[in-house]
Amino acid sequence: MSKLTERQKAFADYYIMSLNATQSAIKAGYSENCAREIGYENLTKPHIKSYVEDRLKALDQVRIMQMNEALIRLSEKARGESFEEIVTVTQLGEVVKAEKRISEKDQLKALELMGKYHKLFTDKVDANIQTQVIFEGESDLED
Repeated sequence: MSKLTERQKAFADYYIMSLNATQSAIKAGYSENCAREIGYENLTKPHIKSYVEDRLKALDQVRIMQMNEALIRLSEKARGESFEEIVTVTQLGEVVKAEKRISEKDQLKALELMGKYHKLFTDKVDANIQTQVIFEGESDLED
């Protein structure tokens, strides 16, 4: 893979934040008169395109909750180990923050979701379906 120039790297980094090629080209130091064309051209260059795709994938892995994290958070809620912050204002105008355990309703919902994940609540359905195919122009009366 070709190495990016400083300006190309700056363009790619700005593009990752804004997803606007023209503005990214201008911020990276390209001329405003040809920023649109350069922005488009930069996005078609394989080494810049590859750099942008790799960085976006890395960002997605940080931003998107992975399965294990979701299961850990659900488990904490189901066990009642999760707290929520309660904010109240006194008559004197003071803000008071307190923590309280999540409600039993929220714990039950977490338990239900964990049960679904582990397939504890699958209903066994016996479906006996009979079908009859009749082609156009045919009838049961013909032999």
